[in-house]
Amino acid sequence: VALPALTEEERDMAGRLRATVQHFAVEIGERNIEQSWNLATATDDLATTLEKIGYDVQRQGLVAGDAVVQNIVVHVAGGEHGGEAIVVGAHFDTFAGTPGADGDASGVAALMELARSFQPKKGKRSTYFAFFVNGEAPYLKTDQMGSLVYAKWLKEQKLDVRGMLNLDGQIGR
Repeated sequence: VALPALTEEERDMAGRLRATVQHFAVEIGERNIEQSWNLATATDDLATTLEKIGYDVQRQGLVAGDAVVQNIVVHVAGGEHGGEAIVVGAHFDTFAGTPGADGDASGVAALMELARSFQPKKGKRSTYFAFFVNGEAPYLKTDQMGSLVYAKWLKEQKLDVRGMLNLDGQIGR
């Protein structure tokens, strides 16, 4: 049985997903501290896109080696259970020498579309869309990994985090 044809909205989303992966993996390319200009471009592009969607963007800076890099986060206030939080995240940096299309740019594209779909809606719980830096070696599983820095910040804020969805194509690292 053939699938139904895509609606216009679904075709638009597919185009945006494709364009985001193309932009990050091909136009920007490798995104890490060794390619600091590319990493800064990716960081700014994420923030700008989210602002155009209508979000107030938070930049969470962290020091990694001699560099200052940033997680990019937006918050959607919740309704009746607004004191509880759900975090949806993806890391946007790449392993050295790779364009990061499969687990990085594709996760970023999916996360951006989820964030777009929540604007201006809100769910019962607060939602945090987080784009993490330093998810790859040599920062993976260190105190300079962006997702760990963000998790520690959430704990410091005493947020009641009920769940986290990680949009990363890599499993079992």
